Order: sequence, then structure tokens, then C-alpha cells
Amino acid sequence: MTNIKDILPIGSIVKLKNIGIKVMIAGVFPKDNETGNVYDYFGVSYPFGYVSDKTNIVFQEPAIDEVIFRGYEDKSRKELVQFISQNDKYKQLITEVSQNEG
Repeated sequence: MTNIKDILPIGSIVKLKNIGIKVMIAGVFPKDNETGNVYDYFGVSYPFGYVSDKTNIVFQEPAIDEVIFRGYEDKSRKELVQFISQNDKYKQLITEVSQNEG
């Protein structure tokens, strides 16, 4: 992910390549505490939702095959995206995520 404005909102439903399952995006920029890797998205399987920590899914934007449903966006989401895009700490995080995609 090179541009925060491209990040899908939480609640979006996507189909992932290679595993072919539907995932609901539940968060952005999660960090794996074991590896230190930062991902674009954190999600849960759809339609089941959260089952356990072992069934959570972290993935990068290139793993998305299809956006089935785009999540809710309002003024507060737009303000958050603007804040993140102007914040140096988050710009560094986005750079880190982009490096992990390779």
C-alpha cells in the first residue's frame, strides 16, 4: 500500500487470491508481534466473523482478488485518512508496509 487514501474501510468484504475465501476487513496496519511485520489489513472470515485468534487473517493489498463490498465511510473516516496521510509516523508505517509486500 503506497497511498493511505487507497486503503479500504473496515467492514469491507474482499475475496482473497490463492485461498478464495471472503474476508471482512476489521482493521488496518496490524503488526505481527512475533515477526515484526506490518500488514495492510487484518480480517475475519465472512460470514463467520471472529471465531478465535487462530482464525484471524492478516494480508497485504495485492492478495485481494475482488472487492465484494466497500465498507461504510463518513466524515470521521475521511478525517482519519487525512490525519494519517499528514502524520510522519504513519507515513513511515505505510513505507514499512509497502516494503513487506515485496
